[in-house]
Amino acid sequence: MTGNIILEWTRPIFTYSTTPSYPLAIIGSDMSCQDWIFSHYINMHISNVDEAVKQPRLFFNSVNVLQVTAGDSWGGIQLLSYNTTYKHELGLNKKSLFGFIYENLVEKRYIFTYINFNGYATQFDYNHNILIHGIDFSKEIVYLLGFKNAIYSSYTVSFETFSNMFFSEYKDNMEKKLVLLHRNNSNYFFNVDVFRMQIKDYLMSQITFEYFDEYIFNSEKSQKSGNKNYYSFVRSAYSRGGFSFGLEAQKVLDYYLEYFISEDSFTTADFDLRSFRCFMEHKALWYQRLIYLDKMEYYVSDMSELIPRFKKRADKATSIFFVLAKMKMSNRINIEKLKYLNNEIRNLISEEIIDLEMLLTR
Repeated sequence: MTGNIILEWTRPIFTYSTTPSYPLAIIGSDMSCQDWIFSHYINMHISNVDEAVKQPRLFFNSVNVLQVTAGDSWGGIQLLSYNTTYKHELGLNKKSLFGFIYENLVEKRYIFTYINFNGYATQFDYNHNILIHGIDFSKEIVYLLGFKNAIYSSYTVSFETFSNMFFSEYKDNMEKKLVLLHRNNSNYFFNVDVFRMQIKDYLMSQITFEYFDEYIFNSEKSQKSGNKNYYSFVRSAYSRGGFSFGLEAQKVLDYYLEYFISEDSFTTADFDLRSFRCFMEHKALWYQRLIYLDKMEYYVSDMSELIPRFKKRADKATSIFFVLAKMKMSNRINIEKLKYLNNEIRNLISEEIIDLEMLLTR
């Protein structure tokens, strides 16, 4: 087979985790998707936040991270169609793999799956997800999206290396799956009532399923079975409890820094910045969202007073994140600085509450 194809992508708003980032990389530059993007990613959640009090080291060394409450690469974004299958069901081998990739990319279907980075980025088994968005047969390379050297970017891997990474053995059921994602024909138009309900949920640290169903899974019936399974799983998980939402979920940042301040045994090796990156990106999106709402005149009242306040908050959250990142890179914990940053986060959240309540009255 000959030929090459590279599907477009744009740097996503959220990069605290790759799984929610890939759909935004696909639809981010599509102007017809802007109403959907700026209508979502308002609420936040984290599971078992109470465990942070009981077992801080176990909690903060786990994969438990503050997240935005929206769809991701497994499902839940109504502007995308998902087709989920197990790799072994495709009957692929090292010869047919690249034809499969090419055929799907030609149809504008991005490929989300897990590969083993042993021998490429690590010298041990390390499975992580990637998004395949291009292939070049003349150069025998595959284009992947994800993190490389701690930078979110597109990078290439040779056919030989990629086939070894792809056909590795996976014990985790999730890592055995493959998802095809592509922009479908559905449209989404800004809905003020749904938007307001999300803000209320965020402020009240709750999730209202009537609106959750509407703003995340409105077109579930048109999706492939993979998305329906995702919907059932997520809704069931939230219904069972064990999750904290909105303002309550963000308390994990306070717990996190307090433990580093009080526990001498913690080192920068224990420092996981993903929740703080999510916090930073959440505030940055709020600033961009207000500009968009003002531009589209979805709110009749003047936004000139609120926009600078949201920008200041976004800048402050960014500053907090990079101070923490610099501290991690230096391998030195500055207790006084952590106390200052924690106080800044508390003030930032208090200011946000005032502004969001003001936004609800407009």
